[in-house]
Amino acid sequence: MATSQLVSMLIMLLLTISGKLFSRPCAFHYALKGCVIRTGTMRYHYWLLLATLPVAADTLYQWQDETGTVHYSDRPAPPDPAALPTRSASLVPSPGPVPARPPAPLFGYRLRLPPPSSSPGMPGLLVFSAELEPRPASFRLQLWLDGQPVAQAENNTQMTLNRPPPGDYHAVVKLLGKDGKLLAESKAITFSLHRTQAEQAAHSAP
Repeated sequence: MATSQLVSMLIMLLLTISGKLFSRPCAFHYALKGCVIRTGTMRYHYWLLLATLPVAADTLYQWQDETGTVHYSDRPAPPDPAALPTRSASLVPSPGPVPARPPAPLFGYRLRLPPPSSSPGMPGLLVFSAELEPRPASFRLQLWLDGQPVAQAENNTQMTLNRPPPGDYHAVVKLLGKDGKLLAESKAITFSLHRTQAEQAAHSAP
């Protein structure tokens, strides 16, 4: 340890003792306790120590702790925890709930079934021509009458029924994928089938 440090420690020890002595009652009380201390002598020692401080350290700091004890050091007093500036916690806004996106349509196909038409060259043959947009590269259409599949077409929108019995029908067409999964379904249509006298005669002829 350097000589200047030893001298500094000795000076601080003496100053601490002197500070404690100054903080005690007057000389009259010390006399009662058998400790006669002359105030003039203590003051002389105090100023003598202060005069020798520049030799040991460039700067001397003095502070008093919470118990009333006076401290001397070449370092400043430790900061008071109560006086330290408190850093306010920055409030980070919590992310709000992510708005739910509207559900996208499962498939973007538009399928429509117009009323059927008869074939001029083939009496009794009904032709169903579905309207599909857009057309997949590979698809299958099914024609349903009164809840039952009656015809289908591969990669084609036209289906036929040969001589269905007369009556009222509810028809829908369904679009199926390669794996048979339902991709789209048209609205149901209703049509009535009536046979003419000639068709009935041709149908009943042997």
